[in-house]
Amino acid sequence: MYIANTDHHVIVKWLASSSASSGGTVVAGSAAGTAGSTSTSLNMPTSVTRDSQGNLYVVDQGNHRIQLFCQYPTPTTIGITIAG
Repeated sequence: MYIANTDHHVIVKWLASSSASSGGTVVAGSAAGTAGSTSTSLNMPTSVTRDSQGNLYVVDQGNHRIQLFCQYPTPTTIGITIAG
């Protein structure tokens, strides 16, 4: 499951086996929880969805854009602006 953590400016991946104390894995945005407008940062992400290849599409509300984070064939934390 992927969660848009708006307050911490990240997308987090939670596995079914994750515990509340593990906090999941940051897959997009700054692990430090800081907002930004670069290709590797987010500012108030509000929504995330995946396509059939596992690529992530993120509504980055604070930057007025939609970011694509390619996951196939190799996951990346560098976003591509596809709208905005």
